[in-house]
Amino acid sequence: MFLFMIFTMASGLSPNIGAQLTFRFFAGIFGCAPLTCAGGTISDLWNGLEKIYGFPLFALPAFGGAMLGPVIGSYIGIGDLPSWRWTEWITLIMAGLVTTSLVIFLPETHPSTLQSWKAQQLRQLLDDDRYQSKAEVAQMTFWKRMKVALTRPFLLCGEAIVICVTVYLTVVWAVLFTFLDGYTYIFANVYHTSQGLTSVIFAAMYVGVLFASPLVPLVYKWTKEDMEKEKGKGLFSIRPETRLWFAMVGGAWAIPISLFWLAWTDYVRMCTFSAQFFC
Repeated sequence: MFLFMIFTMASGLSPNIGAQLTFRFFAGIFGCAPLTCAGGTISDLWNGLEKIYGFPLFALPAFGGAMLGPVIGSYIGIGDLPSWRWTEWITLIMAGLVTTSLVIFLPETHPSTLQSWKAQQLRQLLDDDRYQSKAEVAQMTFWKRMKVALTRPFLLCGEAIVICVTVYLTVVWAVLFTFLDGYTYIFANVYHTSQGLTSVIFAAMYVGVLFASPLVPLVYKWTKEDMEKEKGKGLFSIRPETRLWFAMVGGAWAIPISLFWLAWTDYVRMCTFSAQFFC
């Protein structure tokens, strides 16, 4: 987050478009880390059943940023904030507030780190060096941990389920951000709505995300019932397939329907095409 803020500030001070694109590129690299690490933090905080509620609590605001951000950004450069640089300054201010809050309020959640701290505390209190955490016994240095972490993605490339889920998520994110471009094209270029009003329409996408919330209690109920069945077989785990309902409803049905829906929104060009085709 610190490096993200550094490059965001550099982007705001850019003298030309080339420098801004370069700094935004590096800001994106470091800015993706919180989104990437969030799943691990959620896994540390809650067990398999609790994560059904925990992960949506993270996902709803995370997806909201991409959809509500344009609502704020659309009024920069045309009102009291005449400079485009305020898109970077507002991002920098929000990142600073979030980072400060994390430093003050977010405790460490990584199990191995917590065990090492506990072992260190016991060694000091009891003056006994026999207390060692699992990570300390394994003697995993920082560089060794980095090697494991950086090579693991390449080792997982051979797993079919990893490839399938990765391709699925790639398509979902590509469609999401294509939506963001499509809204601007259709409403600003075709219907000539103002920049601010065009971006306000993005809020409708977030309403759609919130409509997925009622599925959470339902999936929780199904998962709990599935756990009871697995316990009856002597197993104490959750079948991964139980979590696929969100993808089955959203990815299999909602995304294709919304693609057609967005295309049909462009009535002007659709009618022109239809008239030319049938004539």
